[in-house]
Amino acid sequence: MDIFFTNPNDIPLPPNEVKIRALRAEPYPDKKRIRIYLEVTPFQKRPFGELVISDEDGIQVAIANIIEPMSNRIEVVLHIRKENPVGKYTLKATISFADEMEEGQRNAEKIVRPEFYTVDTMETSFEIVE
Repeated sequence: MDIFFTNPNDIPLPPNEVKIRALRAEPYPDKKRIRIYLEVTPFQKRPFGELVISDEDGIQVAIANIIEPMSNRIEVVLHIRKENPVGKYTLKATISFADEMEEGQRNAEKIVRPEFYTVDTMETSFEIVE
């Protein structure tokens, strides 16, 4: 599989060296949608990502799973599941990789889910104001 990145000086890294470079949350004026910007280092193997927004009480109000993105720069919009979204929030990003499955596991009649291991996490805070 070929993966192309825009900066030729950014060398794709093996899974255990991939890190999160940037994480931002920008609320829309409607106070219900949040634009998330996530950038990771270039990768040799496509990662898995998870974005979780929690309110001040630690309750999850939005979540997204990113499955094997083609690019190391990802933008998504999450919707806050709260009646009144005004308040402080925490956004947590996690980057993981799946363990390689052996050929026998792939062809087995029983479905075997791969194990995932986390290589990096990052948190940031943001506020939705009245």
